[in-house]
Amino acid sequence: MRTMFGDERRKRDLKQRLAALEREAAECAEKGEALAQAIAWNNIGAVHADLKDWKAALAAYERSAGLVPADATIDERATPYGNAAAAARRLGLNDQATLHGVWVDALAAAADSEAQRQVATGALALVRKAVGKDAFAPLLDTAIAQLPEELRAGVRRDEHADPTYRAAKDPA
Repeated sequence: MRTMFGDERRKRDLKQRLAALEREAAECAEKGEALAQAIAWNNIGAVHADLKDWKAALAAYERSAGLVPADATIDERATPYGNAAAAARRLGLNDQATLHGVWVDALAAAADSEAQRQVATGALALVRKAVGKDAFAPLLDTAIAQLPEELRAGVRRDEHADPTYRAAKDPA
């Protein structure tokens, strides 16, 4: 009996948090604060994920990714894409999960962020495992083609498509 009441209270608390975040996002939009609005939408996605509403979480994460200014930090730019990749994977939307994972990898390459590259590797490995190596390569190629031209070169296509691939190291 306690668990049922605890779960109901938790859901009620999360829905209150969701309402507060939606008000915050609206206020940020009115003030023209794009980064604060993007962070609010990312947090809205997290609440939806806590509620196991993956479709709403994905929509919020994608909205967040679209709002982050280009001059934001690598973590601020890549985080909503990484979260969107996880939500899309939960929904079985492997093409979207791949696209969002590729965005993380491309942004990480541009910013030289090893931490975000590891996020991308993990996200894409889960999709590759779900669909199989042969089906993953075309998903990866399609996702890379959807990136802006200047980001495509940084994606580690061979490494993601074949986990046994190792790039040659430059002789020192």
